[in-house]
Amino acid sequence: MEGLLRFVECDIMDYPLILYGIIMLAGVFCATPYSEKLNPIFSSKRNRFLIGLIIVIISGYLVSTHTFWLHQKYNEMGGSGGCSAFSVFSCQDVISNNNYNSDPVFGIPWGLLGMIAFSLMAVISISIFRNSDAGWVKNWLTAGTVISGFGVLIAIYLIYLEIFKMGVFCQYCTGAHVADILAFGMFYYLLSMNESESWNS
Repeated sequence: MEGLLRFVECDIMDYPLILYGIIMLAGVFCATPYSEKLNPIFSSKRNRFLIGLIIVIISGYLVSTHTFWLHQKYNEMGGSGGCSAFSVFSCQDVISNNNYNSDPVFGIPWGLLGMIAFSLMAVISISIFRNSDAGWVKNWLTAGTVISGFGVLIAIYLIYLEIFKMGVFCQYCTGAHVADILAFGMFYYLLSMNESESWNS
């Protein structure tokens, strides 16, 4: 009976992650040629990728916010939810681990850093979408690529900690990693587009 209650509790706690994943997939879909049938705004490859990027960044921000909420819950209120039904996943074991749940330099929770990073990327991507022919676009695309690229390095470091130091994964952290990796790929692709004639096609 106890195992069933744990399964139900953990499964319910995963529902927000499913929603964030759907939003993320929607962003990826918008970047594909299949989105052209939805609205004329998607007829341009540049617009498709920018809109898709914005949606992926929103999903990353939401996952990071949830991760930060879990961090606060575990460290201030002693909560015990947010895990998964599978033993390889346990957000509680990862996020409540005081040795690894914050950046080692400033002690800022990883979820909060993710919120800041995705906020910066959102400002960059929305600004470029609204002014895609401005002279500063290349510099901002470069900044977005650097910010998301730095996030990829952090993701690799955190995955290393989860595998070799803790032996469990936080599925919400993994969701944020996936969103950042997608954002990096999309920023990089847009930067390469901006340096070619396809930017205005």
